[in-house]
Amino acid sequence: MRIHRYLIVGVALLLASVTGYGQKVTVAEEEYLTYDYSDPDPVPHPQRIYPYYRYDGFTNSGAPRKWKVVTLENDYLRVKIFPEIGGKIWSVYDKTHGKELFYGNDVVKFRDLSLRGPWTSGGIEFNYGVVGHAPSCFTPVDYHAETKEDGSVSCYIGVSDLLTRSRWMIEINLPRDAALVSTRSFWHNSSGLFQPYYSWANSGIKVTNDLEIIYPAQYTIAHWGDISPYPVDEKGRNLSKYADQAFGADKSYHAGGSRKEYFGALWPGENFGMLHYARRDEKLGRKYFSWAQSSQGSIWIDLLTDSGIQYVEMQSGRLFNQNLSGSEKTPFKQTVFSPYGTDEWIEYWLPFSDITHVDNGNDKAVVEIGDGKVTIYPVRPLKGVLSFKSVDGKSDKEINVNRKATETFTATCNTKDLAFIKYNGSLLWSSESENIDRPSQILPGYEDTSVQGLTNNAKYLYGIKRFKEAEEKTDAALAIDPSYCDALIIKSLLAYKRASYSESYEIASRVLAVDEYDPQANYVSALSAVAMGKVTDAKDRFEVAAITYELRSAACTELARIYIKEGDKDAAIEYLKKAAVTNAYNLTVFELVYQIKPSEYVLNQISSLDPLCHFPAIEQMLEGKISADALAASIQEEMRFQNYLEYAIFYHSLGLNHKAVKLLEACPDQNALVLLWRAYLKRNPSLIPEAERSFRDFVFPFRQESLKMLEWSVENGGGPVSFYYLALLNDYLGNVDIAKKIAAKTDLNNAAFYSYRASLTGSLDDMKKAVWLDSGQWRYLQNLALYYYRNGEAEKVISHVEPFYLAHKDNFHIGDTYVKALIACGKYGRAEKVMDSMLILPFEGQAATRIMYRDIKLHLAAEKIDRRHYRAALKKLEEARLWPENLGVGKPYDDMIDTSPEDVLTAIVYDRLGKMSEAKNFLEKATAADPDGQWDVFFEEARRGNVRSLLRNQDSTLDKKLF
Repeated sequence: MRIHRYLIVGVALLLASVTGYGQKVTVAEEEYLTYDYSDPDPVPHPQRIYPYYRYDGFTNSGAPRKWKVVTLENDYLRVKIFPEIGGKIWSVYDKTHGKELFYGNDVVKFRDLSLRGPWTSGGIEFNYGVVGHAPSCFTPVDYHAETKEDGSVSCYIGVSDLLTRSRWMIEINLPRDAALVSTRSFWHNSSGLFQPYYSWANSGIKVTNDLEIIYPAQYTIAHWGDISPYPVDEKGRNLSKYADQAFGADKSYHAGGSRKEYFGALWPGENFGMLHYARRDEKLGRKYFSWAQSSQGSIWIDLLTDSGIQYVEMQSGRLFNQNLSGSEKTPFKQTVFSPYGTDEWIEYWLPFSDITHVDNGNDKAVVEIGDGKVTIYPVRPLKGVLSFKSVDGKSDKEINVNRKATETFTATCNTKDLAFIKYNGSLLWSSESENIDRPSQILPGYEDTSVQGLTNNAKYLYGIKRFKEAEEKTDAALAIDPSYCDALIIKSLLAYKRASYSESYEIASRVLAVDEYDPQANYVSALSAVAMGKVTDAKDRFEVAAITYELRSAACTELARIYIKEGDKDAAIEYLKKAAVTNAYNLTVFELVYQIKPSEYVLNQISSLDPLCHFPAIEQMLEGKISADALAASIQEEMRFQNYLEYAIFYHSLGLNHKAVKLLEACPDQNALVLLWRAYLKRNPSLIPEAERSFRDFVFPFRQESLKMLEWSVENGGGPVSFYYLALLNDYLGNVDIAKKIAAKTDLNNAAFYSYRASLTGSLDDMKKAVWLDSGQWRYLQNLALYYYRNGEAEKVISHVEPFYLAHKDNFHIGDTYVKALIACGKYGRAEKVMDSMLILPFEGQAATRIMYRDIKLHLAAEKIDRRHYRAALKKLEEARLWPENLGVGKPYDDMIDTSPEDVLTAIVYDRLGKMSEAKNFLEKATAADPDGQWDVFFEEARRGNVRSLLRNQDSTLDKKLF
C-alpha cells in the first residue's frame, strides 16, 4: 500500500539514491552558511496569525548548518528542494547552459518578511491560505520523494494550514526527457466552513542591467486595485525593461488585459530566459515584484544574500491580484474557499535559449516569430508534424521534425500572413492578439456606502479574516435594509464563527423567509442546527442546500456525517456517493467512506489524491498495522500535535471516541491541550490535573470544537490552564467580553498569561506581574514601557528600559522604545548616542527608525541655532539628510524625499549669519513643496524667537508593512 511504502522507503532515501530511465532522486544533507532565526513570541495574540506565533530574533552573522535536500535530476535539469524550509524549490540548474533558472541563493539568510517573521529569498516558494508569505514558509513540511512508473521523478511537499484548517500538497515533478519542472497543487478545505482563498507561487530570479520582463498585459493592477498602463507608463518609460524602472519605490505589478498563458524573463546578454506556463483557468494572476533600484531597495541585497546580486520575483496566483485594503472598492475583490472544496492545478517552469523575443510559450516549446522565419526552442522532444497555416488558408506548410529537448531549430515560412502553428494538432502559436475586453474599473454610480457596497466590503473582509470589521460593515448594511439577504448571510456566518449558534440559526432563517432555496442560508443554519442538537432541522436544511450545485457536495458530506453518527450506514453511503459525484476530489468523502467500509482500496484512493495525507497512516496505526512511532515519523511538519488533534476531533464528530482517544494517546507531544481533550473524550475529570501540569507556552486552542471541551473542563474541576485556554479561544472566536470575564477569574503563574490578560484589559498590574515573573523577556518590559509612553509618562519608560537596554544593546526593539521615550522627554543628545550605536535588521516597509534619527538631528540643530552655534547647527542639518544603513532603512530616490524641514532650518541659520542669498535659496526650496505656506510662517516666527519651541516631533509610531 502506498502510505506503508512511504513510511519504509522514506527513511531509506535519506542515505540512498533511486534511479531509473536516466533519472535520479536523492535525499541527503547539505551544508549552507545559515543566518538563523530565534526568539519566538510566547504571548498569544488571537488575531491574524493565531494559533501560530512570530519569531523576532535575526542575526547578522552566519554559521554552517546542514539542511535536508531532496534533489531531482535528469539530463537537462537539477532541482533542489528544501523540505525543512517550507518545501521551497531552492534551485533549478539548467545543465545544458550551465545556468540557474531562478535565483539560487548560496546562503540561507532568514529575514523578517513573512507573516510570522522568517523568510528566505530565491527559488520558488508556495503560499496558501491568507495574504502574505505562508506561516509554513520557513518551517519543516511533510515530504516524500519517488521515481514514478513513467520514468519521471517527483518530490511531494505539503502541510496543514491552521489559519484555514485546510491542507495543501504540491507534487514537484521532473520528467525523464524534458527541460521543464511541473508543480501540481492539490488543496482541500476539510473544515466544512467558508475559508479565505489565497494561493501564490513566488519565484525569485537574478537581476542584470539588461533584464527584460516577459509579461503579456495591457495594464497592471495594484494591490489596492488601481489600474496603470503597461508596458509603457504615463511618462513613456518601458516597464518591461528593468533598466527603465530606476525610479520610485518598490514595484509590484499584477498583469491584466491579456489571456496569454505565459510570462517570464529574458537575459539577452546571456542568451537565456525562463518562462512560467499554466492554463489560464488555473492561474489567473501574474505578478512582478522588484525592490527599488535606489538604496531603499539595494539595502536588501546584503540583507538577503551574500552574493551581492539583486533579485526580482515572478509570481503566479489563482486570483488577479494580491488584494489589500482598497481593492474591495474596485472590481478586484476577494473570493472564498467553499466548504469541502478541492482545487487542483498544474504549472510549468522552463528555461529557453536562442530566442530574442517570446511570441508564445507552453509546456512543449517556446516560439519566436521573426521576419520570414520561426524559431522554436523545444522543452520536450518534438517528433512529428509541424503545421503552418496562413490567414487566408492558401499557404499551408507541413514539415516533419525530430528534435530532442533544448535543440533549437528554425523554419522558414511566410510569417507576415501566418495564422497559427501546430505540432501534431496541438497549438504552438496563434496570430490572435489574446487581448481581452474585461472591466477593470468600478461601475460608475457604484457606492461603497450603499447596502450592496457595504455588503460587498463585508464579504471582502470576511474573505481575509478581518471578522470584526466585516461585522461592522454588515451591521451598517442591515441598518439601511434589515432584510437584505446577502448581508444577513454574512451576519449568520460571523455569528457561527463566534459559536453563537442560536443567533446564526435565527439570522439565516430570516433569509429563508425570503428565499427558501438560498443555498448558503440553508447550509450555515444547518451547521448551527447541528451544534444546537436540532438534528432534524439540520437534515432539512442540508437537504435543501443539496439541491443547488454550489453547496451540493458540502451539504451531502455533512448529511453523511450525521448518518454515520446515527449508525445509518446505508444513508451515509448514499450521500457520500452524491458528494463524490459533485466533487470527485473531496478528500473528506473518502475518509468518511472508510469509517463505513474500510478497505485498502479507499486508502489507496486517498494516497493517490494526496500522497502526504496523514489519514491512511493514522488508520493503519489505529488498526495495529504500524506502530505509533512510525505514524509520528511520517508527520514532519512544525506542530505535529495539531494533526493528531484535527483527526481526533474528526473522529469525535462522528461519535467514534474510541478512535479519537487511541489517536491522542499515540501523540508524541502530550501537552495540556492534547491531555484535556483526552480527559474530555473519556469524560474522566481525574485526568484534568495531569493536563494542567503539562501546560507550556506556544500551545494555543483555536478550533470551535474545543469550546465545549474547555467548558466541560472548567465545570469539572479544571484549573487556571483550562480557564486560560477558554479565555483564549473565546477571544479568538470574537467573544472578547466573555474572554475578559473568564481571564479575570484565573491566575496562572506564567508571564505570557499575564501579558495576554493585560492585552485584554489594559491592566497595569498584569504588565508588572509579567515583568516580575520573567524580567529577561524583553516583550513584557516593552509592553509595560509602551503603556507608560501612551499615557505620557516617558520618564517612567526611561527608568524601566534604560538598564535593560544598556545590558542588551543588540535588542533594537527595546532600543526603539528607549529612543522614543528620550525624544518625548526632549533628551535628544542621549537619543542621538543610542541611535548611533543601534544595528537594525529591517523588515519590509520599516521606516520609523530613520524618522526618529531625522527628528533627533533636527531638534539638535534647532538647539544649536538657539545657542548661536551655527556651524554645529549646519553639521547636524547635514547629518539629518543622511540615511545611515545601521538603521535598517535604505535611502529612496532624491525626488521622493521631502527635505523642507532641513531646508527651512538651514535658511534660518544663513539668515542669522546675514547670508541673505543662501537663506533665500533654501527658503524657496522649502516653500516649493509647501502650498499652504507653513514654512514661510515658521521662518518668520523663528526670526523673532526660539526655534526649538516651534519644532514639533515627527510621527514615528507606525511602520507600514504590505503583509
